[in-house]
Amino acid sequence: MTTRASFTNVSNKTPLSIAQMAADLGGLTSNSLVVIGDSLTYWDGERAIAFDTPPALFGWINKYADIGWSRIGVTKAEFHAGLRQHLQRYEWISPDPHFPELPSVYYPFEPPEAYNTGALDGLLNRFRPSTPEDRQLILAMIMTFFWGGPAGKRPMFTITSGNANDPQHGVGAGKTTLVEMLSRLVGGNVALRPNLSPDRMLSVLLSPSCWPLRIGLIDNLKTYRFSNDVIESLVTCDTINGHRLHHGHASRPNYLTYVVTVNGASFSKDVAQRSVVIKINRPQTSGDWHAGTAAFINQYRQDIIGDIRWHLEQPQQEINNIGRWDRWVSEVLARIDNPQPLLQRILARQSEIDEDNHDSADFEAHLRACISSRVPRMNPAAVRVFIPRLLMTRWVLLLKTGMSDRQAATYVRQHLSPRLVPHRVSANRGYMWRGELSNNTTIVHDLCYTVDESRRK
Repeated sequence: MTTRASFTNVSNKTPLSIAQMAADLGGLTSNSLVVIGDSLTYWDGERAIAFDTPPALFGWINKYADIGWSRIGVTKAEFHAGLRQHLQRYEWISPDPHFPELPSVYYPFEPPEAYNTGALDGLLNRFRPSTPEDRQLILAMIMTFFWGGPAGKRPMFTITSGNANDPQHGVGAGKTTLVEMLSRLVGGNVALRPNLSPDRMLSVLLSPSCWPLRIGLIDNLKTYRFSNDVIESLVTCDTINGHRLHHGHASRPNYLTYVVTVNGASFSKDVAQRSVVIKINRPQTSGDWHAGTAAFINQYRQDIIGDIRWHLEQPQQEINNIGRWDRWVSEVLARIDNPQPLLQRILARQSEIDEDNHDSADFEAHLRACISSRVPRMNPAAVRVFIPRLLMTRWVLLLKTGMSDRQAATYVRQHLSPRLVPHRVSANRGYMWRGELSNNTTIVHDLCYTVDESRRK
């Protein structure tokens, strides 16, 4: 019968210190226990296991040794609490590599060497991007999954249909399949639903089962003018903080890449400016495509990752007007062929999905029509016009019939522009319309607010 090792808190009836017991435990377990955040954590080959209670920790220790515990030594609770001070501490754990490696991340496995095998091209060939630029953007997204850049410096990728004449309006075009297949490279994704409460969404991201995952998927979004302050914050924050179930306050560094799938993207300005839009075409029907692609990733996964590393270690090309995502543009996009036109395409598509821009353009056109209607011979482009606040509210309600007066006032403030600025004439508050052909010497026309008799009861 094989004799098992013993793990105890005393030696020859002398209590051991927590440091001595930590060293003994490291010898028994090959130093496989680390601290992630503030949790004692073990990587079992497939997932991270957090030992947040003494029974959980000692149940694991019993796999390696018999436990003998004496009342004259430290208690199990004291050992559980003090052990954190004697182990290597990290902010995050990931079984998949970053290039370059992040110093605060625990990687259980060695990464593959950088080499251009062609496996990454083989994977890209299995999808149907709408244009050659979209193929490059899919490559950029894959590279972003493995990029060892700072927390909160990754754009959000928006996957949509590239065929405007699609009779099915993008349904079944393979958007979700694209993300799910590519997620296999990094162990899967975290499903996020915008209708979740902020606390619930943070709790999901902070749970140990989600620790190794680095893709947050918002799938099949159906909201017009999507605006979500929690999602907006998650894309750009350095650290994800919140309540972890059965634990209390917890945090993790925000090295996630967020991906949205949507038909006909319509976003607020804040969300649009965080997005890199990728368009794909409907795939050709093939009964074995899904299984074949999954098998390709499983077979060549290490080659694909080595290929990704090779791309991320290429010399950076010169690129101008980097904009908001400067680190990502200079360290990821600039390592793809011909990145300058690609950046211009990204910026143009951000404008296309920016519903606030379209709304502002509609509002400006509406104001021009209202001015022309009020004074028929007046050219809105060549005049300066003072519009009283109450008259402006009435004009807004003609365009946005379901609003209250308070909402209409907020709407105007949200759509101020060089053409329209707040203004006051004596005690009368309102807005000044300044046509693009006007200047400071142009005569100001004062419009008057009058009661609409037809609306009286």
